[in-house]
Formats: sequence, C-alpha cells, structure tokens
Amino acid sequence: MQPSYDGIRSIVLDALKTHCLDRALDVGALDAHVDLLQAGVLDSFGFLDFVEDVQQRTGISLDLEQVDVGELATIDKLIRGVLCASGK
Repeated sequence: MQPSYDGIRSIVLDALKTHCLDRALDVGALDAHVDLLQAGVLDSFGFLDFVEDVQQRTGISLDLEQVDVGELATIDKLIRGVLCASGK
C-alpha cells in the first residue's frame, strides 16, 4: 500500500512534536509552508534528527546526499520528498 499525503503528514507532525525546540508549540497549527529552520522551530542538528526520525517511522529513506536540506525545510516539502522517495 502506497503512503498518502495525509498519512505522511500525520507521521511528520508526530515526529515534529518530539523534536520541536518549543515544546508548547502546537505543531498542527503550523503553516505547512513555513521554513522550520528559519522560523526557529528546529535548529540544524534537531532538523537532521527530525528527518532521521521521519525516515525511521515511515520506513522510507531519503537520499540526503542528493537533496539540499532547504528542499525539505517545510512540512509540505518534507512530505512531498517522502512521497517521491516512496515512488508515489
């Protein structure tokens, strides 16, 4: 079964809750197009841990050597990157 946008979004938001610098932040209310690094939601090390967590939770590997981190820095871009890596 191929993952869906909404299914990956749920996984991404759950993972973001555990990696967010501001634990009181309602990650579900974040705009899907806000840059998580520039907005201070995650620092650079936290972002890499977050992406690794998303990969583990989905079982889908992203080739981080081939992708600019900026291409995954928003919730929407990360979801689309996971979907693309899954072949969908």
